[in-house]
Amino acid sequence: MEQASQDEVGKVKERAMILIPPSSECRGAHGVDVKSLISSVKTTLLAEGAKETESLCFRALGDLVVIEGTVNSRADVERIRRIAERIVGADHLVLWISCLVSS
Repeated sequence: MEQASQDEVGKVKERAMILIPPSSECRGAHGVDVKSLISSVKTTLLAEGAKETESLCFRALGDLVVIEGTVNSRADVERIRRIAERIVGADHLVLWISCLVSS
């Protein structure tokens, strides 16, 4: 973790992000089309009664499936991760999911 000095406080550091646009040739786990994998994950989550899929965004990034959004509990995150890894494979999955904290 970087430490900021007194004169750097409040400044925004630049960050670079490299985006890999999906192509029609993108293949995920087991050589399956990434778009088909995303559809399978969504369908399975809905079939298992996962209401939080409405707050999630599913997309392809190269040969990866990216799921991001916010859910109500850590149990929801773990269920989504377990289902997605079973379909996509852990090496082809990126989860950016946060939990709402209630007080």
